[in-house]
Amino acid sequence: MIKMIALDLDGTLLTSQLTISLRTRQILYRLRQHGIYIVLCTGRAINAIVPYLNDLNLFQTDDFSINFNGAVVSNNVTKRPLVQSALSKNDLRPLYHLAQKIEAPLDVLDFKRVYSLSDLPKSTYQEALGQLLEFVPETFATLSAGPFAKVVSKSNVGLTDQLALQIPEAFHHQFHIVRSLPNELEFLKSGVDKATGLSQLLTHLNLSPANLMAFGNEQNDIGMLRLAQVGVVMANAPAAIKTYGTALTTSNDEDGVADFLTHYFTFLT
Repeated sequence: MIKMIALDLDGTLLTSQLTISLRTRQILYRLRQHGIYIVLCTGRAINAIVPYLNDLNLFQTDDFSINFNGAVVSNNVTKRPLVQSALSKNDLRPLYHLAQKIEAPLDVLDFKRVYSLSDLPKSTYQEALGQLLEFVPETFATLSAGPFAKVVSKSNVGLTDQLALQIPEAFHHQFHIVRSLPNELEFLKSGVDKATGLSQLLTHLNLSPANLMAFGNEQNDIGMLRLAQVGVVMANAPAAIKTYGTALTTSNDEDGVADFLTHYFTFLT
């Protein structure tokens, strides 16, 4: 029986205008009232998704979110981490040297703010997030020892492709590397993804993957799509991602989440 619904944000729950449609909000609200956990799963910090938590009224004492692509499981009410996985500055050193070599930007996130490395080219990450998080310019030399949740390289698709192609094989043992958007690469602690965060949350709530339904559309959603009993891929997802789901739905701009849920849960109709 499905008792938890995990939802990626960009390209999945959110429309192209970065909003949750009224129909989707109403359906998710009904499911939460029915006792089903609604868990937002994102690369963003908890403070950066508060507007969406407000839209869905996800503020019961046992409401949680998966943040930083699985590095943190946060309680929505207290904002305190149930689980936290971190990188150190020393972990980041080889990545910094690679970024220097190909002139790629890096933004380093701790669990409260973003450090934009000012001795590298400027990224488009702040432009994308707006005022949802505090951005602090910092050089790598003056960066603290950590801990850090993840590192983001966001610029243009061409430079992101170049960075992805030049990642040494050793990096795949040091980091979990995901392409969350065509122009964005993320580096997390090895072994950390949305699936690990959800597994920890399921255990905390005395549930199992057999109780999980997950919706996603990008590479950073593969783990949770494979973990879930029901893994639903959006129509707007790349073809390669669709192979990891158990079901398909319409696109994020066609109420794909709402369409699937109304067909799956008969009490909604």
